[in-house]
This record gives sequence, structure tokens and C-alpha cells, in this order.
Amino acid sequence: MGNPFQQIATLWTEILPLLSEPARDLSDDDAFELMMYLVGTGDITLFDKLVNDKSGNITSHKPGVQTRIVPVIAGIPFLKARGSNPGPNGSLGATQQQYFAPTPAFAIVLYKLAKMLANDWGATQIVYGGIGAGGNANVTDCHSTGHCVDFYGANTKKGNFDVRQDWWMRPVYDSAGNLHASEGNGWTMDRSEKRNQDLLPAGNVA
Repeated sequence: MGNPFQQIATLWTEILPLLSEPARDLSDDDAFELMMYLVGTGDITLFDKLVNDKSGNITSHKPGVQTRIVPVIAGIPFLKARGSNPGPNGSLGATQQQYFAPTPAFAIVLYKLAKMLANDWGATQIVYGGIGAGGNANVTDCHSTGHCVDFYGANTKKGNFDVRQDWWMRPVYDSAGNLHASEGNGWTMDRSEKRNQDLLPAGNVA
């Protein structure tokens, strides 16, 4: 089992400082070390078997490389939204997948998101899109390279929230009280940008 005092010392001197760093500022090696720590605590589960060489070095997974993990992080299931869902609720029909493939650094972002929503909102489920896969197989973007996520909504003890129903479909007013321009039953890009500017959080989970 190892020396428990050494494990506590490692936690305080190495792991906790890394957890307090924004994931975007972590080196590839530090993000990988932190992800593997969370694998050890059971907060992240690898989809592919962990393989070590004779010296104990991990050979099956690499720093800075997308890693297939089970979409349950910190005990919170991540369900993938349907690719095409024209109804008023974008989270309807979301399903559990076998895995998604973030980079180790973005796995830390997803862990922090899950913990924040669980601790602050009592979240029991997160609906996502585009972790390790983009909308077009021929396009390489931040989704296909495992660096970003489309957040569709979450089920929480304070209510079930859906981005399309509770945010995208809502009217937006300018500073003069006039309804911001819209197109069809939702926002144009202009309205989306206006909404984003109004609702940017003071902090972030990255």
C-alpha cells in the first residue's frame, strides 16, 4: 500500500497545488500526473487498460495525448446530446456513451466542472456534446482534439436546466429595453454574443 505519511505529503506538496492551478496553465506532464492521481482516487476511470513497463512507467497513456475515459467523472454521469434535436429542449434523448476522449488537461477541466456543479447545485447528470469529436469528421477543431465541450445542460437538485430551453430561447433586451434582434425561434449569432457578454462569469472552472 505504500507509506501513508508519504502519500499525504505528496498530496499536500504536489497534488493540491496542481488542482488549484487553472488547467490551461498546467504543463502536459503536470496535467497527466493530476489525471492519473484522479484515476487512483476513482474520480476518473480510464476506458483502456493501464499498462506499465518493468520499471513501473506508464506506457499505455501519454501526457498531452487524448485519453479515452469513461464519461462518469467525480461520480457525475456525462450524457451525450443527440446530434440532431430540433425540439425546444436540447438535452432530450441524451445517452450514456462508452467513452469520450479529452486531453489530460481537459479531463481536469471536466472534473472541476463536475465537482462545481455537484457541490454548488447538487448536479446528478451533465449533458454534453463534442468531447473528442467534432460535428464534421473532416474538420480538426478544439472538439476533435479534446480541448473543449458543448455544454447542453444538467439535472440538479435545484431543477433541470437546458441551455436551449432556459437560455437560447429566452428574449434578450438591450440597455434601452428593446428586444434584441432574433431569427426564427432563437437567437442570431449577434444575440448569442450579446447574451454571452451579459452573462460571462466572474471566474471559470478551467
